[in-house]
Amino acid sequence: MRLFKRGKHNEVDTSEMEAYLREVFQPAAPRPEFVRKLRQQLVRELAPTQEQTRNEKRRVALVVGASLIGGVLALLMGVRTILTLAAALGLLLELNKETQVHKVLPHRQIE
Repeated sequence: MRLFKRGKHNEVDTSEMEAYLREVFQPAAPRPEFVRKLRQQLVRELAPTQEQTRNEKRRVALVVGASLIGGVLALLMGVRTILTLAAALGLLLELNKETQVHKVLPHRQIE
């Protein structure tokens, strides 16, 4: 006994199968007790995940903030180092000008 018509190459017509299954399997409403227990179980399982997500977001924010502060401090220290070296170089040049030995050229005798 065939329930469904077969087309070419022994293929089953799916539209007839879907209609048959729709008739045979009627949807049933779940018991309220089952729904309540399932909801409680899902909430218990998802609560730690939500807490982990919050902690992870805080950790990421902390790492990003610390990285930004570290980068700004490194930049400021680099600028300070450059300014210090420039000032030291200027001081050395100024000191060199003051301590330069002037060569005394012999006077030419005027004839």
